Amino acid sequence: MKCKHLFAGLLAALILLGCQPSKSKLSDGSYSSVEKGFGGDIAVTLNIDKGKIANITIKGDDETPAVGQAALEPLKEAILESQSADVDVVSGASHTSEAVKAAVQDCLAQASGAQAIDLEDVKMADGSYTASAWGFSTNNKVNLSVEIADNRMKTIHLLENFETGPILQSAIDLLIPRMIEHQSVKIDSITGATASCSAIKAATEACLKQAITAAGGDKNLVAAFYSTPALKDQEETIDTDLLVIGMGGSGCATAVRAAEALYAAAENDPSKVHILAIDKAGKFGGTSSVTSSPMSVNPPSFVKKNGGRNYVDPAVLKADWMNYTEGDAKEWAIDYMMDQSGNAIDWLIGNGFVFGAPAQGLSAPYKLCVNYADSFGNNKDEIDGYFHGFVDHFTALGGKYMLETEATELLTNDAGSVIGVKAHNADGTRYIIHAKKVVLATGGFAGNSDMMNKYLSDKYYPLTGGHWNVYGMLQNDGKMLQQAIDDGAATYNIGIPPVSHIGGAKAVMHEYEIKTVDGVDFLTGAPATRSLNDIPMMMAVAPNAMAVNREGKRFVDETMLNSYGNWRSGPYFYTIWSNNMIDEIKEKGLRFDTVGIFVNQGGWPALSPIDNIYEVLDKAVEHKIALKGNSLENLAKEIHVDQAVLAKTVHQYNEYCDTKKNPADGVEKSQKVLDLSGTPISSDQDTFEKVEGEGPYYAVIGAPWVYSTTGGLDVNKHFQVLDREGSVIDGLYAVGTDCMGVLFTEKKEYVTYGGADQGWAFTSGYLAGSYIADELK
Repeated sequence: MKCKHLFAGLLAALILLGCQPSKSKLSDGSYSSVEKGFGGDIAVTLNIDKGKIANITIKGDDETPAVGQAALEPLKEAILESQSADVDVVSGASHTSEAVKAAVQDCLAQASGAQAIDLEDVKMADGSYTASAWGFSTNNKVNLSVEIADNRMKTIHLLENFETGPILQSAIDLLIPRMIEHQSVKIDSITGATASCSAIKAATEACLKQAITAAGGDKNLVAAFYSTPALKDQEETIDTDLLVIGMGGSGCATAVRAAEALYAAAENDPSKVHILAIDKAGKFGGTSSVTSSPMSVNPPSFVKKNGGRNYVDPAVLKADWMNYTEGDAKEWAIDYMMDQSGNAIDWLIGNGFVFGAPAQGLSAPYKLCVNYADSFGNNKDEIDGYFHGFVDHFTALGGKYMLETEATELLTNDAGSVIGVKAHNADGTRYIIHAKKVVLATGGFAGNSDMMNKYLSDKYYPLTGGHWNVYGMLQNDGKMLQQAIDDGAATYNIGIPPVSHIGGAKAVMHEYEIKTVDGVDFLTGAPATRSLNDIPMMMAVAPNAMAVNREGKRFVDETMLNSYGNWRSGPYFYTIWSNNMIDEIKEKGLRFDTVGIFVNQGGWPALSPIDNIYEVLDKAVEHKIALKGNSLENLAKEIHVDQAVLAKTVHQYNEYCDTKKNPADGVEKSQKVLDLSGTPISSDQDTFEKVEGEGPYYAVIGAPWVYSTTGGLDVNKHFQVLDREGSVIDGLYAVGTDCMGVLFTEKKEYVTYGGADQGWAFTSGYLAGSYIADELK
């Protein structure tokens, strides 16, 4: 990070002089600037020729392809046309748009040769100003107010909003005080809360513009609030016995379990417990604090309450699991889930967690999911409280932790043993951490598109060659896994498909009004809503659609698209819609109200005519969520598949719609639609609908929205990481998602019993902490 935004004041200086940079004399040449977008840096280069913007290059490789990256070309065109940074944001990509605009303003300021001015010269009218911006929620903006007094931001106050509570709280606790202290809207976002932070900064900037214009100034003077604080230039050395990297469910469990054992061994002397846990995020708990149901096989406390009767026959479940994974999973790992996951949950209960009795999970008839607080959905603040109590217990035992601290490199000695890490804090402080044992609990690599394409396997399914949508934690970028692999660590089933229970369109649209309706969203607790924005979301997973993969062939029972099987085409697929099908929607509405959980704005009721359906689809095309062709042949070109292949697929599918048996492509389709638990949904609508008509044809771009990767490093029974020869890498351990591949096979998806990933997180941490403590005693 630069000490100060290079030209934060230059633009403001120009405006105070009464001239916009784009309209003042610009010196010919090339000018560059970098701003923080939603996913990472956005680099802009302007070429000025004869005093005008001749060309602009925008590079934002870390932005979401279907949203932020898709906005770059429209922004470029608008900037060239207006010869200014004063252009509209692209709908649904406000974070990216604002970053591009700020970078262009910088470049123009450089080209104008203005001198920086002091923030003292910017005048704002005292008062309270309100604004909103899109954060993580798909159907509710982040609302806030900013109190201005004496030309300064005095307070930033969050109003009613429905962001995920614990994640938003880290932004409130960490980001807002820094914004006030430095009088800046360009403070780095808090890792793990990027979307919420981006919304807070964007809405605050909007409030500042209101205050500036209320005082008679130009809104672009807000650039005076673009400074960035200086980073510390210092290095510290820390010595500890155990270092845990990552404070999600598996990391916290490892740290607490080890601390309990070492505290007891030290005769209850916390000064003799030397354990440090670090996390790059501004909060602990990770994914485990925002999910609902870990897997737990027959937790003893619940078995006792159940009259001594097991909820699951572990022998039957194990045999089913072993059969499903075709011998590829490590039997000891499945044994741990059968024999120890119940003990792990009881241990958590003893540490203040609350769970309901085991209940049926997703798609298999096993009672093994224990819901946090005995409920499902909108109890994230309560779960966060459990983790706060857990970490308080850890520190009382003598453990220490540091947030916003990212490990960057493993340290090894000449014998190849891992002896610590290099790390850095968000304030710039660099650390050399020496440790006898290092545990990787970093949550996998779903936040790293390069690693996804490098390690996911195409042997059984076409998983590479695109960007996967991630609903889970983007902070889980796998960098330390890559460090371990570079140092010789072996992987295990790392190519398995990522965890996905959500299907929808490739991106969320924000084009139409989101209407509040009667009722409450059971997952968020927010007022229920509905919006035409969800039509592409629903058409992407409609049970009566025909879905094709990236080769133009059917690949899955379309009635499963909203939850299971959507990953079998890799990061995206297409549902094909003819004008006849769309005309039916116009006249009668969608046949089903199926929509992927979480990634929706309330959906749209089935059998409700949509008069403007063609307009909605054309908006989806504009937002690159759908593609359009005047004919099926033309549509094949748009989705880059062989015309003959797509035509054959449609012909065979239409024949199958007539007979409803023996599909020529071998992909059978159910005549019933099931919910997530496998229960049939009551409907008299046909899941079979022919794809035929004169055109136009549309392809809605569908996608799985994944929680996390599934495979990881190879470990032994004590969670020690193994090298490629099968030998232990001394000093290095892995738990949770970082080693979850030992439970599965690359031939199939993650098991759908329910909660296996979170169950493994707690169980592996519970066991690893004990094993490591025994070695340290």
